[in-house]
Order: sequence, then C-alpha cells, then structure tokens
Amino acid sequence: MKKNIGYILVAILIGIFFYIVIIFMNDILFYEDSLSEVYNVPSLITERSYSGDYVASIIDAKSVKISLLAIIISALGSILTFAAFIIQKQANEIHREDIKTERTIANYTKLMDTHRDTINAVKIGANLQGHSAFHFMFYELKSIYVQLVTKYPYLRDSAHTSIAAYITIKIFMSGCTGKDDSKLIDGIRAKIGPEHTQLDLASFTRELMQLNKNFVEKRIPPACFVFAKYENEKEFPTLPDLYKGNLQRLSNYFNLVDVFLSLEGDTPNPQTKLYRQMFAMQFSIHEAAILDIYFRYKQIESNAIYPQEYIALLCDQRKQYPATFDIENAHFCKNVN
Repeated sequence: MKKNIGYILVAILIGIFFYIVIIFMNDILFYEDSLSEVYNVPSLITERSYSGDYVASIIDAKSVKISLLAIIISALGSILTFAAFIIQKQANEIHREDIKTERTIANYTKLMDTHRDTINAVKIGANLQGHSAFHFMFYELKSIYVQLVTKYPYLRDSAHTSIAAYITIKIFMSGCTGKDDSKLIDGIRAKIGPEHTQLDLASFTRELMQLNKNFVEKRIPPACFVFAKYENEKEFPTLPDLYKGNLQRLSNYFNLVDVFLSLEGDTPNPQTKLYRQMFAMQFSIHEAAILDIYFRYKQIESNAIYPQEYIALLCDQRKQYPATFDIENAHFCKNVN
C-alpha cells in the first residue's frame, strides 16, 4: 500500500487539474455565447455586417482560450514531469529495499554457515567436539547452578534467579582453582551487590574443585550431570576437567549470537523472518539452555538489553523440553540426554 501512495497522489492531482481546466473552458465558452447573443451574431452574419466591438471581443476571447490552452499544456507537462519524478523516486526506494533485503538474507546465510563452523571448532579434550562438546558444557553449567542453589536455597526464589545465573556463568566462563580465586570473587561481588554478602564464594569454589576431583579421578559425576554418555572407559579413558573455564572456547560463539541479535535491530524486515527462524532452528537444546543463562548474565554484566522476541526465538528449543535445565523450574534436576 505504501508503494502506491505516490501513484494515487499523482492521479488525484491530475484529476483536480483537469477539473479546474474544464471549469475555465466552460467559462470561456459561456463568455463567447454571451457575446453572440449580445451582438446578435446570426443576423450580423446574414447581413455581413460586423461590429468592431464584437470582433474585438471575440478576438480577445480566442486569445484568452489560446493562452489558457498554452498554460494547460505547460502545466500538464510539469505535472507529468513531477509524476515521473515521484515514480522514479519510488522505484529507487523499492530497489534500495530489495538490495537491503538481499544483503540481510546474505548476512543470515553467512551467519548460519559461520555458526556451523563455530560449533564444529569447539573442542573439549580429545573426544568431544561440536555438539558433543556443548552437551558436556551444558551439564557442567547445570552442575554449577545446582551446587550453588543447593548450598544457598534462597537463590531459587524468582527474585534471585538472575543473581544465581550470573554467578553460575561467571564461574563457568572464567573457571576457578579452588585456592586463590579472589579476582573472580571480587568481580562477582562488585556486580551482585552487598545484599549477597552471605555468599561464601571462596568455599563454594573449593567445593567445585572437589567435585571436579571426584569426577576426573573417581568418575563420580556432580549432581544432575547425565553421565551415561561418558561411562564407557574405552571411549573416555580420561574425563575432561570441570570448572576450568570456557571463555576461549565460547567467546567466538557468543559474539556470533550478539551479531545475530543486532542484525536487524528492533524493526526486522518481514521478508527475512524465515531466515531469522532458520538460523534459530540450528541451535541444539543444549545451546539454547546455555544461551538462556548467558542472556541473564549479560544483563547484569554489561546492562545489555536484547530484543525479547529474538531471545525467545533462540531459546525456543529449550522450552520444548521443560525437563531440561530451566533455572526458574523447581524440578531442575530432571536429567535428560
């Protein structure tokens, strides 16, 4: 409809113009007829006797008509030139929109290819790569959260789930040693505020290191960690360490997601909606669960505000399987492969 406004406007202007022309022409014709009646033209023609005033008046009327026709032709040319300009302008706008849409579609296509390459490049140890690595990281992240809210149950309340998510992914990304994690702990405290001084994060990181030791040395998984995939010692003679940090593994991945979220801003092109959905459909359930926590983390870490429609789109996979990791779900320990 927007594209036709210019054409409609030009048509209305031309219609108004010709309406005015018809009115003026009627006035000129009326003027000539009136002169004929006043000067008794028929009898004058029969008698071949003409009055100078009549002839002069007729000549003046003809001159006015000719001048008016010249003005009409000139004005019509101007209107047609204006109409051509409007049509050309709209054609250029349509062309620019088409180019913009094509570029956006090309960007989505590149993002989808880059996403696949980024996923396949993620490795953990010698046996986990791609989606298998994300499966492992998902349960590593989940185990941090479960251990945290088990130690501090008040963090399960909806008013504090964002704080729990922030602490969880901060440790998940940065990693901890269980000995000197003061820099990590100070960074967390600076963001979560003084009302959470009751959290003993130093002892918490030490507990995580003990869980990792049990996992690597005794093959005892943390709570809510689905271990069936890793029980085969022939396939996994050595288990990867937990809680050593995933920043280097996932920095490119999260940057890619940020690019996706900012690709079209808050006013996405309806023609690219399918490509946006196709991109989101590439995410596995484990990716979607990690991203759900990542978005909550970013809101505290850098006050990032993401389009909620896009976040829901990226996390839609997780919502289809409520038994998996949902930090606002009291039954977060339902294990699903």
